[in-house]
Amino acid sequence: IISGVIVTLSLAVAFSSAHLYGIRRFLQEQENLRQQRELIELRLVIADQIRLLIPKVIAKRIERLVAEAGLGVNSAVSRALQPEQKEVVCLYSDIRGYTRAVEQSDDYLRQAAIPELLAMNRIIDDLDGVPRKIGDLLFAYFDQPNQRKNALTGFFAAMNLALMCQKVNQSTEMPSIRRYFLLVSGSAWVGNMGGNDSSVEITALGSPVNLAARLDELTKCPEFQNAVQTGDIVLSNHMHGMLQEQVPKLFTTEINLPNLGLVVRDFPQVRQLWAVRPSQAMVDRLRTDNRGWLS
Repeated sequence: IISGVIVTLSLAVAFSSAHLYGIRRFLQEQENLRQQRELIELRLVIADQIRLLIPKVIAKRIERLVAEAGLGVNSAVSRALQPEQKEVVCLYSDIRGYTRAVEQSDDYLRQAAIPELLAMNRIIDDLDGVPRKIGDLLFAYFDQPNQRKNALTGFFAAMNLALMCQKVNQSTEMPSIRRYFLLVSGSAWVGNMGGNDSSVEITALGSPVNLAARLDELTKCPEFQNAVQTGDIVLSNHMHGMLQEQVPKLFTTEINLPNLGLVVRDFPQVRQLWAVRPSQAMVDRLRTDNRGWLS
């Protein structure tokens, strides 16, 4: 009887210990699952925040590298943001008379400039451009592998931006937003210039960016303003050539800088530019003729 009791007690203790171990293991597994869920949720939140902070086309490239190349998220981000030299088309536009307009009306920013900038950035994002915001300055670049496509997309974007600016001016009693839209093509370094240990700064550096900035200086000159209309799209020679090959019956106006007594700072060899007047008819024709490239 004593032996039986001892055996029974031993089995009971063993069963109880096993049961407690099972409970502890189950609870530990549940805790591990909870931590994993929280980690996944945290990563999703971070991913959403990153997606908000980087241009839409860069986010698409990161997702493609993860899905198609099998890279981890960190590796994909690093690869997508790595600076590299590419053929690009740069779009540059600054508001003329911005400082005075802001000083004259407190509502100018809220009712005109800010809504316009937000709408412009959406247009560029939707066309897979990379926008960069610097105050009232709108700068963007298009860096797809096909430079002819970049030229067409950049031109299509500029057309839409110019027409949208007109609509903003018509919808408010604020001082008109006066812009010119400059398009320049060439080789530049693009990617994250902020470094891995500082804030991300996705931008382009190089000759076409510098030329676009110098051309913007010309738009402040009365001689230049007399030769074009506010809202015109101004093309460099190379941009003009690429568009003529792709856009039939492209009507342009020549801007002969020496005849105007103007010289492009740091680019004295640039003596000729071309202006295009934006129109809804041109936007519709570009969309119809290039359905595979333009949305």
